Amino acid sequence: MGVHSVLLTNRNGMVLFKKYYDATLDDESILLQEQALVVHSEHMWQDAFVTEQVLALDELAVVFRGMNDVLVFVSGTEEYNELILSDLLKVLIDVLVNLCTSRDRVNEAHVLNPDIYGKFAVCLDQMIFQGQLEESDVKTILRLSKMKPLSG
Repeated sequence: MGVHSVLLTNRNGMVLFKKYYDATLDDESILLQEQALVVHSEHMWQDAFVTEQVLALDELAVVFRGMNDVLVFVSGTEEYNELILSDLLKVLIDVLVNLCTSRDRVNEAHVLNPDIYGKFAVCLDQMIFQGQLEESDVKTILRLSKMKPLSG
């Protein structure tokens, strides 16, 4: 596989966005993994708003960082160690900053805005395909995921 999941949560651990690349996971397994992630990482959240944090959770490497009131988590298996996940996290954050138009605007309200939420999902699809990193250049990702309204 490689990239296992991408999650965005608020400071209370409520999941705002999630994308899993492991097709073998059912809803119950996903919920249990999310709960374990919150329990094992919560003590590191304050530091995550200053610097990137790394966590080992079962067979997963997890890298996360906070901005304003949002935490961004990336997890991976096999060859996707914390160094690769760290680079991926930086790209994800840069994409979010671009979509929200500034670093200050990356917050729960903006992430849940349907326009930004949808664009972020499309950007993620341009970046990662079936758990493998396909594109890591922010400008290319934003260009490839340009969403235009349908004209009637």
